[in-house]
Amino acid sequence: MMDILFILVVWIGLLFTFKRAWQRRDLEGQHSLLIWSLFLCVGFSFIFRAPLIEATMNDQFNDLPVAYWFKSLFVLLATGLYTRMLQHIHPASYPRSAWLLCILFVALIGNIGLIFLGAERVLSPQQTYYSMMTLADLAVMLNMVLLFLPVNLIMYHQEQLEPMRMKHIATLIFCTFYTIAAAMTQVLGPYTVVTGRVSPLHNLIPLGMIVFFCFMIPTVPEWMQHPDTLAAVPMEVAQRPMTDCTAWANCPSIENF
Repeated sequence: MMDILFILVVWIGLLFTFKRAWQRRDLEGQHSLLIWSLFLCVGFSFIFRAPLIEATMNDQFNDLPVAYWFKSLFVLLATGLYTRMLQHIHPASYPRSAWLLCILFVALIGNIGLIFLGAERVLSPQQTYYSMMTLADLAVMLNMVLLFLPVNLIMYHQEQLEPMRMKHIATLIFCTFYTIAAAMTQVLGPYTVVTGRVSPLHNLIPLGMIVFFCFMIPTVPEWMQHPDTLAAVPMEVAQRPMTDCTAWANCPSIENF
């Protein structure tokens, strides 16, 4: 029941944010398309992680982890979209982000192959589940360690507006915990595939709760995050020396991190 409540809150936050963006006419351009595609992918990934929905879907396919396959699909797509966003915001990251996108694509194709092997009963449902989890988490972890964390750290130090700094902090916290959980999966996932034993350490980090709170921060209106500076935000943005995404090329390179 709690997972269903989380899903409702996430989608209410998404719809509220969409309404604000619509009123401010912020829905045009490639950057807005990437942002909203990212938000929708994260929202759909929350749907497929709910135990009730997961159990119902899997029962329709003889316990094959179809729900997790859809969840991993949306997580990989969201990771790829965020990587594309960082290419625009921080052009210096392009060489690294290009091959990280290739890794995400390989993981996506790999999970398609794994779900096929599960359907053919070459792998058991449990082996299919943990094999897909290990592969998807590895691809996402590489993007976070090599791109998301260093670039967001750079942008946090460059940012002057408190609401945006909060969003960078939320991203850094989320990426840190996800990386720790994904690193554990790289050990525990293969262990479960080989031995058939599920380690209790899989649930050591409440990743769903962390993702929920970190994801909801960007949907909080600016006046709730920092009410005293609301009136100063438009003028401060207008006075910034860097007015477009290409100006980020002058920021410190992620190669220094």
